[in-house]
Amino acid sequence: MTDRDIGAYSYYLLGILAAREGRFVEAERYLDQAKDGLGSPILEKWLTLDRAKIAIAMNNLDQSNELISGLLKANSKDVRALSLSILQDIVQNQKEYRASNPGSL
Repeated sequence: MTDRDIGAYSYYLLGILAAREGRFVEAERYLDQAKDGLGSPILEKWLTLDRAKIAIAMNNLDQSNELISGLLKANSKDVRALSLSILQDIVQNQKEYRASNPGSL
């Protein structure tokens, strides 16, 4: 394991911890710094899933769609990516409903 790997793992962990505390902007920054440095396809996939979750939480649906689409392109039966796609659709529908029904809950 190289220093670069250790740095990427550290950023990934810091990103997860920040996300759990609801500090999504900070989490996004850490996860972006971990991107392409983990050296493992499985960890890169998990990182992409976590980045998509944070993008959804931040209501950045264009970014989450891009990340999820990439995962589904690699494996159209990826259960985690499919579940995030459903969550993203729900958030998008809520956003559209609120926009068309101001004053609603």
